[in-house]
Amino acid sequence: MHDLENLKKAQGIMLIAIILGITALFFSIVKNIATERWLSQKNMVACIPADTEFAHPIVYHQTAANPIQSDAMLKTFVAEYIRLTQNESLVDYHKISQNQRYDKAQLSQAKWKSIEMSTGAEKALNMDKYSKSSEIFKTLDQGNMGWVFLIDDILIFDGGNTGTILAVVRGEFQVTYDKVKVDLPSKLWGYREIHLLINQGVPLEQEEAQGEYINQYGLFVSWSNTNILTPDQKDKLTMRNSNYYMMKEN
Repeated sequence: MHDLENLKKAQGIMLIAIILGITALFFSIVKNIATERWLSQKNMVACIPADTEFAHPIVYHQTAANPIQSDAMLKTFVAEYIRLTQNESLVDYHKISQNQRYDKAQLSQAKWKSIEMSTGAEKALNMDKYSKSSEIFKTLDQGNMGWVFLIDDILIFDGGNTGTILAVVRGEFQVTYDKVKVDLPSKLWGYREIHLLINQGVPLEQEEAQGEYINQYGLFVSWSNTNILTPDQKDKLTMRNSNYYMMKEN
């Protein structure tokens, strides 16, 4: 009698498992059908990398991956360095003192981090920008604005045995925030080509926090230069990219 009750319990558990399995299979089939129907109606798909240390940044035009060097890490470093040195946002500024007398004396955290991602003449330039960042804060505060550098191209050129890498970044500035009171400053107009000379070093940890990196890449920009491209130069680059990516013409 006891064995019969155990058998009935086992049959009941098995029946429940079968029902759950059938239900899961049904929902899986429905999900696949819905996904296929949704994808059939899409003409573009964007994939956002979850781990930027091992995935390339979302940039329209990049050089082909180099199997010898960590291409994804290099381009991620370049994209972050451009963001730190070129982008401006009010929320990135912090007071240097609680004294009300120094309310407008605020410094950019991004510019402080860019110091730790550069060396030599470039580091001195970033230190100067950091010391003068309160002047930029006044501009942002008065205009209730900010701006970002929209990257179109990241091109990496290995310097071979020189131990340096040249990065070429192309793009343009765009004003941010709603209800801005002024237009983008005229000094930021035009399509830009930024050259970065990169040296390899050792990743920098924060002194007060073991294991937390100020510069996790171990890469440092030693020199930079910015050129403003003419409309004709910009059109030629756009046409060349279009021919290569859209028309498959080299």
